[in-house]
Amino acid sequence: MSAQEDKELIHKLGGITAVAQMCGFDSLNGVRRVSNWTRRGIPIAIKLKYKFLRNK
Repeated sequence: MSAQEDKELIHKLGGITAVAQMCGFDSLNGVRRVSNWTRRGIPIAIKLKYKFLRNK
């Protein structure tokens, strides 16, 4: 999956803040982390850990 597809998935799930909360990340660093995914793509290890981040 490309970074653009990951960005669209994050948007469909409710946005950067919502995805950070779903992953259980703390507020500031978690939002920053998910924001990076919209540019770089979601790391495969994260996709394996959180099933809802896998493209259906």
